[in-house]
Amino acid sequence: MRFLWGGAALMCSAMESRGTLAWLGFDERELQSRRAIFELTEDDLQRIAALRPVAERHMDAIVEGFYRLLLGPHMVGKRIGPEGGA
Repeated sequence: MRFLWGGAALMCSAMESRGTLAWLGFDERELQSRRAIFELTEDDLQRIAALRPVAERHMDAIVEGFYRLLLGPHMVGKRIGPEGGA
């Protein structure tokens, strides 16, 4: 099973709320296409959905870690460059 957590969670959430699908502009065909990209089965979606309470309890730490990764020194150097210029 290959997936990005956010993409899988979004697809799982979309399964719960067809309003989310409409808001994203997804129809059933688009949802199936994205599930195929990540090779997600119905069993995978059920397992991911079961993890939702754990993810919700730790959401602050997950988001903080994500942004720390994005904004870490290794990424700043790539954006600024070796001489401090853009």
